[in-house]
Amino acid sequence: MVGHSYWNYWAKAGDNGSYHRFVFHALDVAACGLILLRSLSHWCLSLQVLSGLDDGKLEKHIPFYLSLHDLGKFATAFQNLRPDLLQRLQRRQSTKGYHVRHDTLGYWLWRQHVRSRFFPPAGQGRRRRRTPSHPEVDAWMQAVTGHHGQPPAIEGDGLLQDYFDTQDLQAAEGFVAAVLELFGCDTFPQPPAENAALCSWWLAGLTILADWLGSNQDFFPYRSDIISLEQYWDVAQAQAESAVAVAGLIPDPPAQQFTLSDCFSEPPAFLKPTPLQRWAERVPLSSGPHLFLLEDVTGAGKTEAALLLAQRLLRNQREGGLYFALPTMATANGMYQRLGPVYRRLYASESSPSLVLAHGRADLVAAFRESVLPSPTREKAYGDGTEPAGARCAAWLADSRKKALLAEVGVGTLDQGLLAVLPSRHQSLRLLGLLGKVLIVDEVHACDAYMNGLLEHLLRAHAHAGGSAILLSATLPYRQRDKLLNAFA
Repeated sequence: MVGHSYWNYWAKAGDNGSYHRFVFHALDVAACGLILLRSLSHWCLSLQVLSGLDDGKLEKHIPFYLSLHDLGKFATAFQNLRPDLLQRLQRRQSTKGYHVRHDTLGYWLWRQHVRSRFFPPAGQGRRRRRTPSHPEVDAWMQAVTGHHGQPPAIEGDGLLQDYFDTQDLQAAEGFVAAVLELFGCDTFPQPPAENAALCSWWLAGLTILADWLGSNQDFFPYRSDIISLEQYWDVAQAQAESAVAVAGLIPDPPAQQFTLSDCFSEPPAFLKPTPLQRWAERVPLSSGPHLFLLEDVTGAGKTEAALLLAQRLLRNQREGGLYFALPTMATANGMYQRLGPVYRRLYASESSPSLVLAHGRADLVAAFRESVLPSPTREKAYGDGTEPAGARCAAWLADSRKKALLAEVGVGTLDQGLLAVLPSRHQSLRLLGLLGKVLIVDEVHACDAYMNGLLEHLLRAHAHAGGSAILLSATLPYRQRDKLLNAFA
């Protein structure tokens, strides 16, 4: 389909007249999503459970939907942001203004035109439905088109003609048909209806992440020549592998042994485990998500007990990470300094995991600034029994709080985790970042009624996705304890 009109649309443009064709950017993002699923097996397994799709269908359905994330860029109103490219590619001019963002335009295009082309109205005669209802497909399309940190606006019936011309609608329809053929889909993929709405929260986060990676010119340089979709799909997958690796997203294997002495940079001369720590080393673990509430007096070694439990949970699932949530920036800074010399021991000796400090003033902490690397070059052990010094963090992960929860080991304030269940920008990306992680919440007794309610929602979402959590506290009121346990259960 090299001669189809959808080739005449751009998605990314430079100041010097360079541009990246729409079809190529769509496949860049789809490839990043596919490589993320293949590289992070705990994400893949969790999304299988959340979506109700097996491995084979998941690797076909999700890249297909990701390729449709920018449908709104077919709008003449968007293409006219660069009148020179509109004239160059399509030999036409337009007066259409760009007043609605392309994420919302993409969802409108789906609801008002594309959907009816691939899901013909059911019934015959007077009973023929004018608008086919496929809420599960709509939920996923809303998730992928809302890839700029918030859902697309749903209202807007009758406004399609204000932003799209007839040739735009035909091009979008042709593109959807082309990617259906590329991914070997006989019909439009439909997620199981009972799972679609729940899974859409994590799909939205995956779309944001894949779009950020797929928009990086270091890995996906602008390309204006034309090759077949099949050829470019192979190119995009190879580029996506590099993008995921350099971003620091490929997980490291956990260490096969982690003891109490590994929790200290310099273990005390006479290290004797407390009863709580001894219990954490020995308590039986089953498969599936776990919730632990470690309630004990100050000095009982709750932090070390949590690390022992968390590392055992990581070994159970063979990969993953943890997020240590604390009540204040000061306590988060203290925990970051404490974990810096020891967090590598959670992982295999040849690994180099990222450690991120996640709060609003993290850039002021010298140790964190010094840990940020221009690229996540894998630093090997020296071979003399010592470990490479210093915490490490890929610059791509460290450049915003929105990405912080994607690191293998995160330390930050509790509010950074709670934003995953609040109507905040890029909320779904934070929720995705916690996928497969052990969530450790310290000083739970310090939560007021409002924060405790939000924590209940976070625990509920985390359990839905198969994650485990460890809550640390001094004495908790029975009512607060029961609410937290019931939320997870």
